[in-house]
Amino acid sequence: MSTDFARTWEPLVSLQRAIESAMNQNFFGFATTDQGIFPAISVFKGENELLLTAELPGTRKQDINIEVKNDLFRVSGERKVDFDPKEVSTHRRERPEGLFDRTLKLPFAINAEAVSASYEDGILRVTLPFAESAKSKKVQIS
Repeated sequence: MSTDFARTWEPLVSLQRAIESAMNQNFFGFATTDQGIFPAISVFKGENELLLTAELPGTRKQDINIEVKNDLFRVSGERKVDFDPKEVSTHRRERPEGLFDRTLKLPFAINAEAVSASYEDGILRVTLPFAESAKSKKVQIS
């Protein structure tokens, strides 16, 4: 009887695996680039800059690349597995591993020469100062 029950659920489990596989391959186009939706990124606007945070738990600082040009921000790199897959079997895996590449179009042009970044406890923080052309200017009324 238990094998009949297992066979009943087998098509649903197969469907779930197929959907998860399609989502990981960006089949539905949820990602901003072709490498998936990792890392999760938030962007906050200050008076003269944007603050961007990216969640990169398990990623080493030397494996992260940041590029900024005009109003584009790109973070790429690799998150590696910290155990030998030959010695263990995977029961469940929810954190992505491997190469990642995200590009965001920012709402303002950025002064690329003044960008700064820090990385602590798996959180990348990037300060993106506005380019002079993006800053608002007060106009005197005559």
